[in-house]
Amino acid sequence: TYTRLGNIALIENDPDYGYIALFATENTSATGSTTNIDGPRNLAVVRVKNSDNSIDPALPDTLTVTSSGSSYTNRLKWLTDYPSASNLHAERPKLVGIGNDQYVVLWEEWLYNGSNTFNGVYGMVIDDRGNFITAAKMITSQHHLHRGDDAFFLNDRAAWMTGNAAKQELYIHFVDSSLNYEMITLD
Repeated sequence: TYTRLGNIALIENDPDYGYIALFATENTSATGSTTNIDGPRNLAVVRVKNSDNSIDPALPDTLTVTSSGSSYTNRLKWLTDYPSASNLHAERPKLVGIGNDQYVVLWEEWLYNGSNTFNGVYGMVIDDRGNFITAAKMITSQHHLHRGDDAFFLNDRAAWMTGNAAKQELYIHFVDSSLNYEMITLD
């Protein structure tokens, strides 16, 4: 099973749970070849307890995996549900706290059909329990999220940076709590 950590963000108003973590993972227990995809990569969140760093047992979904011969059942909340037949995958997950225990979730959607096809950057807004506040929609199909750089909070919006080496330009991309998108060229 492949997993990509998105981000960990502070939960502001819960006395028991201090952090929410976003990741993309295959929603299958298969642990086959390290070179093949064993199922669609979907987004999920977990909540981390302040006192002992355990995962919230009240989360509604489970994923059982085998590691070193032992089975483990993990509690989580799935945010996407790409079926195997779709060949769609969530990649480069990003989580940005925008205040009042609300979070912009960003990811790239990819289609695997013998080669990889970038479909676009998608977004949704969730609360600290993973409940949907604003449903998922495409943000842009023209620009990527960076693999190694975090998205961040700026001017009451989620933001990320990209650049164009040929044009020698930097761009800042903004997404607000209603998933409105704006790109600005930096001078």
